[in-house]
Amino acid sequence: MTSSRDKKYNIMVINAEGGIKQLNRKTRSLVILIVFILILAIVSYIAIAGLNIGIYIVKPLGSAIKQGLDLSGGVYLVYEAQVSDNEPDLDSKMDGVIGVFRNRLDSKGLTEATIAKQGEKRIRVEIPGTTDPQEAQDLLGRTAKLEFKDETGNVVITGSDVSSAKPQYGTDESGITQPVVALELNDEGAKKFAEATKANINKIINIVLDGTQRIGRRHRRGGGIIVYAAVL
Repeated sequence: MTSSRDKKYNIMVINAEGGIKQLNRKTRSLVILIVFILILAIVSYIAIAGLNIGIYIVKPLGSAIKQGLDLSGGVYLVYEAQVSDNEPDLDSKMDGVIGVFRNRLDSKGLTEATIAKQGEKRIRVEIPGTTDPQEAQDLLGRTAKLEFKDETGNVVITGSDVSSAKPQYGTDESGITQPVVALELNDEGAKKFAEATKANINKIINIVLDGTQRIGRRHRRGGGIIVYAAVL
């Protein structure tokens, strides 16, 4: 038979064991909380300052996100093509203009700029961080200058000799299919280019846009109605 004193002692032991178990749960919770805070602090630091360990580079979150004009300020320009409603190859021509804009902006280090079509005839350009609208307009507004030059630097044909340009896929000399631009020449341009290719067989004729060489192509035979070149 168990005395009242023994019963009290047993209850106290049970309470003591329960207290130890409760203390262990609190300790584990505290450790988990501390680890979580440390991980959160490390992630926050990397997001703000970035991380560079050997070949592994994590950019700060602020530089990785493209900020719009509403956050960083800047300039936006809208260009509208002055063409008729039934202008042939309008889409390809607008894509060509976008490509020229992209090249010009990238060449000036303005890689954060965005270019987008608005409807069929308009192009909107947003340049974050730029404060001079006139400088942006001068950069984008000048007429693109397309030239084909032989190895000695002589101009073979110019953009005025091109009647249309369309993006498509073509096969190079090694049989690899890749994006190309198909340039169709007008009658005068075709005649001049045919003469140039006949005079430059096994020589390179370079494509130069806005004074920058984009590609060179070696010609093995004459001709020149259609010219295929890698995307500019």
